[in-house]
Amino acid sequence: MERGASRIMACLAMGVAFASCGSFALAQASVQDRLAPGQGPVIAPFRGVAGGYPESSLAGMREALSIGAEMIDIQVQITADGHHVVFHDQFLNRMTDVEAVFEDGAPGGPTRTERAGRDYLSDYTLAELRQLRLLVDGTPSEQGIPTLGEALDLIAGESLAILTLNDFDLDALVAELGDRPTGHLLAYNIDPEILQHVVAATQLPAFVSIRRSRLFDTTDHVAILDAQLEVLGSSIALAHINGTSLMTPELLARTQELGVRLSVMGGREDFALEDGDTAPWQEALRTDAAVFWTTHPEQVLALVSR
Repeated sequence: MERGASRIMACLAMGVAFASCGSFALAQASVQDRLAPGQGPVIAPFRGVAGGYPESSLAGMREALSIGAEMIDIQVQITADGHHVVFHDQFLNRMTDVEAVFEDGAPGGPTRTERAGRDYLSDYTLAELRQLRLLVDGTPSEQGIPTLGEALDLIAGESLAILTLNDFDLDALVAELGDRPTGHLLAYNIDPEILQHVVAATQLPAFVSIRRSRLFDTTDHVAILDAQLEVLGSSIALAHINGTSLMTPELLARTQELGVRLSVMGGREDFALEDGDTAPWQEALRTDAAVFWTTHPEQVLALVSR
């Protein structure tokens, strides 16, 4: 069977006021509880890591948790021998030293030349991937590619998490979740029909992206949400938009009607923060969004008095 779809058939001034989380015990929280109206905003590190550690690394996730981040994005891929690992890209070249470790490409083939100069993660076994190091500014770090199980063990009881299912096997995923606690997890796939199968098999709530794509050729975010709703129904817990400017009255009214919370990427807010301007983040954090993604999680968390 082909990979992808066939495999499952295949987130300021200190004076900003917020509703208080009180002594909210995240270790005991479910997605439903933490994202409920009245809870303070969830601050999430972009691509799940903090502290200058490489993307997809356990050290970066551990640092994110240590500073108080409350949602981690776990990007899931699958190896040639059927193991789920945490890695953002389809290809290994940008984020690892694969070209230095494997001169010609995957030992089991196809070669790098046959792959047009790229190394697909899915061509490599878990044992082969264990030989690679994640890069920081082009230099190999001490961090390797973690398995999904290692990431879940690290995060369990400390953070909410989104399973971003890029390439996966549904039966293997269900088995991997097994007896693990899953109340803190959401599931995401770009295709709502694939996601519906995942939700049905795992009983995880759905995270959806409200943006124009090959599946939704429109900039009408309410229409995209409604199209997702037709497939996923009440399983949608969190809907993501790429900026606070997209939080239109129409979208806010529709999400409130549906009981769906909003997740927002802080783009212009992060750029302003880099210049020492906290005002855009202060404004964003006063909105009704439940989750804010940022490349500066420690600074934003400080601004919400965490």
